[in-house]
Amino acid sequence: MGVGAEGGEGGSLCKKNSFPIDDTIDITIAASVDSQEDVVVTAGTFADCYKIIYNSIMVVHLSSWGDFPLVLPIYVWFKPGVGRMKMYIQVDLPDPFEDIEYLAELKSYILT
Repeated sequence: MGVGAEGGEGGSLCKKNSFPIDDTIDITIAASVDSQEDVVVTAGTFADCYKIIYNSIMVVHLSSWGDFPLVLPIYVWFKPGVGRMKMYIQVDLPDPFEDIEYLAELKSYILT
């Protein structure tokens, strides 16, 4: 892993049930290591964490509403030897839905 490293994947989810509904989700994810930076979380300060950006694009195909595109950027700060320090997700939803923000951070850790 290093700054500038990239990768990606894609796929499709399909939920089939006894109702006459064919709802699916197409997902494309591209990831890149954006930078190295110090991160301050509840568990302490960690130097040289990798900031990884996952650019996720989902198109939800709903039989009752039509296509529902979502752009879902995910930011993860990762410290080798420790793990994920922090994760931030922002979901910009179309009207009439309210946007969503999610932040998680490392509270404590034990190295063995």
